This record gives sequence, C-alpha cells and structure tokens, in this order.
Amino acid sequence: MPTFDHGADAIPYRRSPCRSCPWAVRNAELYRYGAISAYLIGIGEHTVLGADAVGCHAGERTPVELCAGWLQVEGAEHSSVREALADGRLPAGALRPRASGPQLFSSRLEMLDAHAATNRRALANEDDPRGEDED
Repeated sequence: MPTFDHGADAIPYRRSPCRSCPWAVRNAELYRYGAISAYLIGIGEHTVLGADAVGCHAGERTPVELCAGWLQVEGAEHSSVREALADGRLPAGALRPRASGPQLFSSRLEMLDAHAATNRRALANEDDPRGEDED
C-alpha cells in the first residue's frame, strides 16, 4: 500500500465539502445551481485530472482542488482517482466522508435531480402571479 506523497506530484483536493458544496443534501434547498452539470464539467477542466473530474466550485487555487463531495460520492469509480490512489498521489482518506461532515447525495443523478427540482420550484415561484397587486 503506497503512502501519501505530499510532494509535487500530489493531487490537490479538499479535505471536506465546502459550505456551499452542491453534493451536500442540505444545499439543494439553499442554493440555486442552474446548469450545474455543465458547470461541474467546466470547473473540472481546471483540475489536474481534467474535465471528467469535479473541482471545488469555491476553490481559488490553481489547479483547482478536487471537490471533497465528489471524491466521497464518485471518486472510487473514477479511473484517474484509482490510479492516483495506487501511486500515492492521493490518500485513501480522501474518499471517506468525515464523521462531522454533511450528508451527501448518494450519486450524481440524485444530486442533479435535487438541484433541478429546486430550480424548477424557484422558477415557478417567480412566475406565480400570487402576491402581485391586481388592478
């Protein structure tokens, strides 16, 4: 089992989901993430693993740190993540949720569905004429 190398080849990643992580269940109702699927791909382009990875949307470093929520939900299925684990560029702990961390969606599909539902409700409320003064 390789040890985690904190050297130049180490892959930058978030240790825990950021406050507004779209993978956290609590955030489906708090934040509107329109076009989130395209956004996740776009932010992934700025990681060392490329567009098929997901970087932290709140990250300010370059390259963008891998999203902790994504790593904990989907990381084990990603071939480049498995490769990075095998060669010591990423520690196995990066894939384990912290006991004090937020509840995460169980899959990308569940996360995308929850955010789409929130966006649909928000748009419906914007179009709802109730509450407007009638002449």
